[in-house]
Amino acid sequence: MGARLLILAARIAAGVIMLRSGLEKLRSGWIANQGLERFIAHSDQAFGWFRGFLTHTVASHIKVFSYLVVMGELGVGVCLILGFLTRWASFIGLLMMIFFAMSEGVLLQPASPVCMGIAFLLLSAINAGMIAGVDRWLRGRAPDWVV
Repeated sequence: MGARLLILAARIAAGVIMLRSGLEKLRSGWIANQGLERFIAHSDQAFGWFRGFLTHTVASHIKVFSYLVVMGELGVGVCLILGFLTRWASFIGLLMMIFFAMSEGVLLQPASPVCMGIAFLLLSAINAGMIAGVDRWLRGRAPDWVV
C-alpha cells in the first residue's frame, strides 16, 4: 500500500508542477507577449545543433510553438492529476523536458528538466494512472495502446 501511495503522490505532484507552469505562462500572457521569443534569445547554453533548431525552426513558427508549450504543459498536468492517459501524458512530458534540457544545455547534468524527465519516464513505466486514476476505469474499455 505504501508504494502505491508514493506512486500516486509522485504522479499528482508532477501533474501539479506542469499545470502550474502552464498556468503561469498563460497568466503572464506568454503566448501573446512573445515569451518563447525571449526564451530563445536567452538560451545561449543550448547545444549547438539544437540552438539552430530554436533559432530557425521554432523562431520561424513562434506562435505555433508557444501554443504547443503552454497547451502541452496544461494538458500533461491535467492528465497526470486525473490519471488519464498517463503513459501518453508522461511520454509528452518526457519529450518536453528533453527539449527544455537541450535548450539549457544540461541534458546529462542535474537540473530541473532532467529530474522531471526522469520522473515522467518512471511514471510511464509503472503505469501510474492505474492507481486511483481514470486509466484504471478505461482498462478493458479502451484499446491497450491507449492506456
